[in-house]
Amino acid sequence: MEIIIFVIFVVIIIGLVIYIKTRPEKTIIKESPFARGEVLLKIKGAFMDKQETYYYEFMQRHLEQDKIIVPKVGIDNLLAPSGNKKQYEAICSKYVDFVIFDKKTMLPIVAIDLVEEKMSSKLTYFDKDVEEALKLVKIPIYTQYVEDFYVYEDLLEQMQKKIPVLNKNQVNQQEQKVEEETSSEVEKGEQKENGTDKKE
Repeated sequence: MEIIIFVIFVVIIIGLVIYIKTRPEKTIIKESPFARGEVLLKIKGAFMDKQETYYYEFMQRHLEQDKIIVPKVGIDNLLAPSGNKKQYEAICSKYVDFVIFDKKTMLPIVAIDLVEEKMSSKLTYFDKDVEEALKLVKIPIYTQYVEDFYVYEDLLEQMQKKIPVLNKNQVNQQEQKVEEETSSEVEKGEQKENGTDKKE
């Protein structure tokens, strides 16, 4: 009698296993909260303020052709944990103001921190943990103090000393072009004053 009960029990178990493995899987479709109109969103505002935009355009104009500058780069897009994940989780949601990348490999070359000395400004110093993390992976950090007004030549000289990937030849050519245009305008002005400008 016990053997019969045992055989019946084994048959039931085998039958259950076969049923579970061969039954059709039900696909659970979750309706998106966006489709139900439950999520309300709005644009936060300008992605970069005027100071950040000026600096971005300045750098993009003077970088070597095989380099590119990207604003507001998330640490989670730059670094991956290879040790204590808790330490990584402390910085992964933070970002770097600007990062210069090699266009071919898209590997980071320099991290740039924009800082304004006014206490009310959102442009404050790097988070200390982020700074330590970048130092660990040997990504150089350059701090740029932002101002309401830049003396173009001073900023250019300052940047060339500290960021080696600025294209000095290109900068010199642009400066020469500006000088040529300026001297040409001066010559035209002098000709008009002397009454020697030619009219066709």
